[in-house]
Amino acid sequence: MGPIKNLDEIFCDALQIADPRARTAYLDDACGRDTERRLRVERLLAAESLVDRRFLETPAVLANFAQHLAMGVEGPGSVIGPYRLLEQIGEGGMGTIYLAEQSQPLRRRVALKIIKPGMDSRQVIVRFEAERQALAMMDHPNIARVHDGGTTDSGRPYFAMELVQGIPITDYCDKHRLSIRERLDLFIRVCRAVQHAHQKGIIHRDLKPSNVLVTRIDNVAVPKVIDFGIAKATGPALTDKTLVTGFTQLVGTPLYMSPEQVEFSGIDIDTRSDIYALGVLLYELLTGTTPIDRDTLGKAPYDEVRRLVREHEPPSPSTRLVTPSTTLLAVSANRQADPRKLGQTVRGELDWIVMKALEKDRRRRYETVGAFAADMERYLTDQPIEASPPSTWYWFTKYARRNRAALTTTALVALALIAGTAVSTWQAIRATRAEKRTAAALAVAERQRSLAHRHLYTSQLRQAAEALNRGQVERVQEILNSLRPQDGATDSRGFAWHYLWRLARREIELYDGHEGYASALVLSPDGRVFAAGYSDGTIMLRDVATGRIRLRLKGHEHEISMLAFSGNGSLLGSTAQNPTMGLRQRKVLVWDVATGKPLAKLESTEARSLLNLAFSRSGRRLITGWVKAWGEPIHFELFDLFTKSGRPLLIRSQIVRWEDDNHFLEGPYLAARPLDGPLTVFDTETLKPLWSTADRHREFAWPSFSAGGQWLEAEDGRDAVIWEAATGRERTRVPIARPSQAVGHILVSPDGRTLLIEHIPLRISLFDLAAVGSNRERDLALRDPAHHLLKQAAFSPDGTRVAINTKHDGGGQGPVTVWNTATGHLLGTYPGQRLFNARISFSPDSRSLLLNGDSGIQRWWLERPKNSSSKSLAGHTDEAWAAVFSPRDNMLATGSDDTDDDWTIRLWDTATGQLQLGWNGGEGTVSSLAFAPDGATLASTHLDESGDIRLWETAKGRLRQTLKGHSSKVRTVAFRAQSKMLASGGDDATVRLWSGANGQLLMTLKGHTDKVRQVVFSPDGNTLASASNDGTVRLWEVTTGKIKRVLRNPIEVTAVDFAPDGAMLVATDELGTILCWEARTGSIIRRLHSGDRSPRSLAFSPDGRVLATAGEAGSIRLWDPLTGQDLLSLEGHNAPTNALAFSHDGRTLASCSYDGAVRLWRSKE
Repeated sequence: MGPIKNLDEIFCDALQIADPRARTAYLDDACGRDTERRLRVERLLAAESLVDRRFLETPAVLANFAQHLAMGVEGPGSVIGPYRLLEQIGEGGMGTIYLAEQSQPLRRRVALKIIKPGMDSRQVIVRFEAERQALAMMDHPNIARVHDGGTTDSGRPYFAMELVQGIPITDYCDKHRLSIRERLDLFIRVCRAVQHAHQKGIIHRDLKPSNVLVTRIDNVAVPKVIDFGIAKATGPALTDKTLVTGFTQLVGTPLYMSPEQVEFSGIDIDTRSDIYALGVLLYELLTGTTPIDRDTLGKAPYDEVRRLVREHEPPSPSTRLVTPSTTLLAVSANRQADPRKLGQTVRGELDWIVMKALEKDRRRRYETVGAFAADMERYLTDQPIEASPPSTWYWFTKYARRNRAALTTTALVALALIAGTAVSTWQAIRATRAEKRTAAALAVAERQRSLAHRHLYTSQLRQAAEALNRGQVERVQEILNSLRPQDGATDSRGFAWHYLWRLARREIELYDGHEGYASALVLSPDGRVFAAGYSDGTIMLRDVATGRIRLRLKGHEHEISMLAFSGNGSLLGSTAQNPTMGLRQRKVLVWDVATGKPLAKLESTEARSLLNLAFSRSGRRLITGWVKAWGEPIHFELFDLFTKSGRPLLIRSQIVRWEDDNHFLEGPYLAARPLDGPLTVFDTETLKPLWSTADRHREFAWPSFSAGGQWLEAEDGRDAVIWEAATGRERTRVPIARPSQAVGHILVSPDGRTLLIEHIPLRISLFDLAAVGSNRERDLALRDPAHHLLKQAAFSPDGTRVAINTKHDGGGQGPVTVWNTATGHLLGTYPGQRLFNARISFSPDSRSLLLNGDSGIQRWWLERPKNSSSKSLAGHTDEAWAAVFSPRDNMLATGSDDTDDDWTIRLWDTATGQLQLGWNGGEGTVSSLAFAPDGATLASTHLDESGDIRLWETAKGRLRQTLKGHSSKVRTVAFRAQSKMLASGGDDATVRLWSGANGQLLMTLKGHTDKVRQVVFSPDGNTLASASNDGTVRLWEVTTGKIKRVLRNPIEVTAVDFAPDGAMLVATDELGTILCWEARTGSIIRRLHSGDRSPRSLAFSPDGRVLATAGEAGSIRLWDPLTGQDLLSLEGHNAPTNALAFSHDGRTLASCSYDGAVRLWRSKE
């Protein structure tokens, strides 16, 4: 060690050493064990790296230039691999970014980032390659994709990235004056992108506005997160905008760095650091500034920067927005908000969300970015959020840490006072406790809680109905799934929930039950079960038909990459990819599908990339195909799974040539090209060759099997040839060569009738292999093929359909479409709203398509009826006025006008909707119908002057008895539950009670002054309610005929009904008001405005959770009778709706209308 130098000398000498390793060695020697001196020197060096040197003299610049020339510097016009540099568009300490044009295999413009000299050490290059492979796995519309990577001629790494021509998200929001809600919507998409990266094992570590750019695609704002993982891949990013300390390896921008990032160890950084940075970004989007003042942080020395980030408690966003100023005026204008109200808009829930993300203690932040985004979505949809204001105790502990000494003294004094009064206080509390008041208070609280829950339920149900109208089927299913009862809670779902659920599942089903990316999916051979693998290593076995989870398999720690069933479906093979090992695999597990237990494990001592996994015909052997590195020869190995030792035994191996987009294995066959031979088909039971193309005198490549393995296809550069896989007999050949287009995917249908050929640029042709002449080829009319690439093609098992899965050429999922193979016509485009990184599989019956990816697992029905959950019956030829279900719900009776209808009374089979029986009910329009409790008798009333009530034999439609007593038209009839008594009312203003057994008039109830529109018995049968044009509803005691109560209304009352529990009575009037009374007291509970003039009918669902009303408008409105909230509208009638009736099981609502239409609205099958 040389003579001891002072601080300035060490700093100046170190400053002259450019190589980081040489500089570190010099500091080791110059500072020795003097850690304080070493620390001060490195702080000076870190600060010096941030200084702008544009004022330096020419000799220093020339020296630097000479150094660059010596190492080889690229510039505009240079060619690097397939890229030609056009112009420099950015530069930092880490690298230079160029606008470049790619020539092969696609012609497009990209952003090429070349690592600067001095950062091309072997360690950096190794880390760079591992990170590049991880980044290549990300496929999200809001993440700027990394297309390629490599090294320049001088050995320096480079990235080829998606060219994003956008501006920072904060600038974009201000430039376009986005409102708070619009900013949140944009920000949520950024969160989803970051969450996608986290699922792939990537932490950004430098999220800030300049790394979140917003561009416009088809006039829609699209945020793009850029520079994902670059800092992690290349080590310290020595830029003029990134804080780095050479000895701590910290990367980040101080304004957006989390407290743990400014600590000396970078090991402790996880995804929650990105959550903190996103919290800062959201704070800035809301307030126009960062939590820590930008100027304050910019002027602070390094240690003060670290202290501020770790300890400074920023004000909440709303606090920042309450002080009047010129800045506040500008911020409000950029958000289209009133300066006086902007703080109020942010105060509360948005404050809580932001401050939870900005917690200094990362354990108090959101666990995942997905949870952060979900809370904002809950805020936007007026649902309760998870974030909450910090408790008083939390603020006290923070205060206590800052004022420990003073609080200790105070605590001792307080402790003495508390000890002196504790006993007396405790006794006083016990003495004043009133059990009855407590019980009453608890009862009130429970009622309020129940009511609040009901309000929330109804609100969410309404959101589901609105989402359904917008075609957001997945969102509907998410909302409805959230309303399912949890952990033994009361089931609040009723007719409306089941009706919406049935509608939402008519085309798309979401298989819920697991969060995260569904990375692999395979159907069992019988099509009854599918296995799904997820990004966290979980495997689930589920019923295809019901979605029920059969088993959860736990044995992998990382993302499942491949699954395979044995031929009889009893075994399942699986493997997972490890992002820390370059997305390679080390083990394969074999599971017993019946028990979910692992039966065998294949484990390698080295990480491999597994390409193929399949069982032999017998199911006793497993074949795997793997490579050491991408593009190298493929090693196929055959293992006996059931040996005497209990361990898998390697039987045979075969090395073959590499093929892109391989489909080597299918059913009992393997097709590949050995290193020294032609295309050969092997038996997967023995891995021995069955036949080869050695005698064809052509070199065949790109082999692929049809689903099921019956046909093998390969191409020789000129023709696509199809053979029988078992025998090698040539079936046909199709010319594929095109002078202007390259050929991509080639696929033959399972029935061997159709050949699919992908041309590049994207054009997909279907060849009818059975046809001859020029009509053999049909092109599919793909939408916008110039901007899409084929991701996957799949034929249905019956060969009648082909599914096309595409992606945008700039990254992200494209449309999934299904086509008729015979005609080439488009059958459907995926009807949902969200679909990311999807893979597709047909169900064995060809009726549906399973999609797995970032959006979980979904089933798209191709043949399920697309009509609504209502069934239109044949109906009547004239006005229909009455509808009622039989006691067993097996029949629906309807009645109509007698002018043009021969059968004015009709009985329908409720299961099939078919007419069972019909007859003419006699003179007068059928105004009302009622089944006797045993279902054997049907009573009808008629609008004729005879005043008759007619009793019919249900089985034959034969008139059994006529009840006479009314002096004018009879409008309504009802049977008493569990009794043969019936009640009637009509235009003579009387209500009459009859014996259904002998037709005897029991009593006449008088009191109304105008016609009686409806009568109804209470559920217990003790009270009869009658509604009249005189504006009253009268409650009668059935046994005595005495008036119990009169409920008055200013105008005519048109309909009345009891709630199933008898606690509420509801009526409608001519102006569309819905009147809700407490049945016991007659006190009004609420008035609702239906929006329908002259409602003609109402009905409660049997569980009392839904009230249906209908009238002149034709729409059927569903209400929550407890809260008075409107649930949804049922549209289908084209004329005024005259009658409503719920089935006794609550699954079906029947309606009939003025034009004779009869409809059944089903909530369940």
